[in-house]
Amino acid sequence: IEPPPPDVPGTRVPEARAEPAPPPASGVRAAPGATGADTPGVRAAPGAGPAPAPPVAGVEELAVHLTALSDAELASLLAARPDLISPPSPSLTSLAARAGARPSVERALTDLDAPALDVARAVLVTGSLEPAALAAALGGDEGGVDEEAVAAGLEQLTRLCLLTAAGPVTGLVEALRPAPA
Repeated sequence: IEPPPPDVPGTRVPEARAEPAPPPASGVRAAPGATGADTPGVRAAPGAGPAPAPPVAGVEELAVHLTALSDAELASLLAARPDLISPPSPSLTSLAARAGARPSVERALTDLDAPALDVARAVLVTGSLEPAALAAALGGDEGGVDEEAVAAGLEQLTRLCLLTAAGPVTGLVEALRPAPA
C-alpha cells in the first residue's frame, strides 16, 4: 500500500521510526556503566583508557552454567542461596532467571566476605575474569592482593552463580554499579 501524496488535504504520511537494534543472539550484553572511575579500591591499569565493559551473563548463559553443575554443586548452591529454593522452580531456566535477578543477588552479596566482594567489583571495572589482571587492579603487590586470593574470590562468586564463564550475571552488575553522580 502506497501512502497518499503529501499534497492531499487531510492525509498524513507516517514518519519513519528507527527501530532499536536487536540484542545479540547469544544474550551476552555489555555491562552498563562499568568504567570503574568511581569504584573504591579498584584502579585502572596505568596509561589505560576506560576499561571495556565486561559481557553480562543473561538468563540463557546462567541456565547453561546451572546445567553443567553436578547434583552436589547444585545442592551447595541452594544451601548457600536459600531464596532460590522457594517457591520451587519448574525448570533450570526459571531458576537461572531468579538466581540472576538483582534482589536474589543482593541477598547473596550480604554473605560474601570483603575480598570476594572486592573481586566482584574488580571484574565489573576491568572486564576481566583473569586473576592476574584482577590482582593488579586491586593493588597487586602494593595492596597485598595476590592471584591466589583473587582466584579464591572468583571461585566463590562462580559457586554462588554470581559469575559464569560468560561474565557477571545481570543482577551483580545492577547491584554493584556505581551510583550516578
